[in-house]
Amino acid sequence: MRRSPALLRPRAWPSLYVADSYNRAVWRISEGKTELAAGRTDVKDLSGRPVGGYKDGTALEAVFEEPWGLAPYRDGLLITDSGNGAVRYLDLAEGRVYTAISGLDMPTGIAAGED
Repeated sequence: MRRSPALLRPRAWPSLYVADSYNRAVWRISEGKTELAAGRTDVKDLSGRPVGGYKDGTALEAVFEEPWGLAPYRDGLLITDSGNGAVRYLDLAEGRVYTAISGLDMPTGIAAGED
């Protein structure tokens, strides 16, 4: 079940990206198929919800607390991780998640310009 989704599809990109705060993941939808783009959904708590946390690394090893907003930036996505008070960067070319900014107070929306 996906709750509180944020959607993003830059014009030049063939895929739609969804920040799924309930499942602590970012999904890619392309050609009718949905696949995990970033986050771990395999470790679950007693209620069946994926366990959140904070870890950078490969896209499928990275852990989010509440990914909320998305914005295209360079060759990837900026992701507000509201539960961790951070802006994370998913480098789509490298398949890695990095922390861009931390120490924020529950960031949700985000926009990025060319600068």
